Amino acid sequence: MRIRLLHWGIIVFCVWHMFSVLIFIIPDEVRTKPIRWTIDASMPYVRPYMYVTSQWQKWNIFSPDPIRRVSAYELQIEQNGVWQRHALFRGQSMQWQFRTKELKILRQLEDSKQIVPLYLADYCRTGKAPANARLKLKAISYVIPTKKELEEQGGWPSMKRNYWTTDLGEYTCPPAHS
Repeated sequence: MRIRLLHWGIIVFCVWHMFSVLIFIIPDEVRTKPIRWTIDASMPYVRPYMYVTSQWQKWNIFSPDPIRRVSAYELQIEQNGVWQRHALFRGQSMQWQFRTKELKILRQLEDSKQIVPLYLADYCRTGKAPANARLKLKAISYVIPTKKELEEQGGWPSMKRNYWTTDLGEYTCPPAHS
């Protein structure tokens, strides 16, 4: 009886997982009314599961032209009217045990700028920035060239990186409690 229940549990989990992945990655171009209704009704349950299990990659993971953007994130603090670097978040500058989680969060902030103040508020709350400090988060990005573009530039050693900066948001830390 227990083995049979375990088998059914595994089957139900596998069906749930496949359904969740499918609902999460369906591109907008193929969403007809019935599909859109199913997605809208399912997404409140599917989205948390996908983020918790780190299955957040969308349809473009299967595309012939995958994501080639590389980003680092600069946290600036205003001191005497001048913005100065307070922290730089990139793979090489972070402790390995925190790198994946933190960079995933920061990448999501590029697409969801409305939640940047929450991220910065948490940064203040954990004591990483002084009270009353004005913070600004920026993404510094470049795109890895395609194979053809790379060959035209003379290979990896001579690759030119065209960086651009995107302001993601600002926040002022609350005053210290006395």
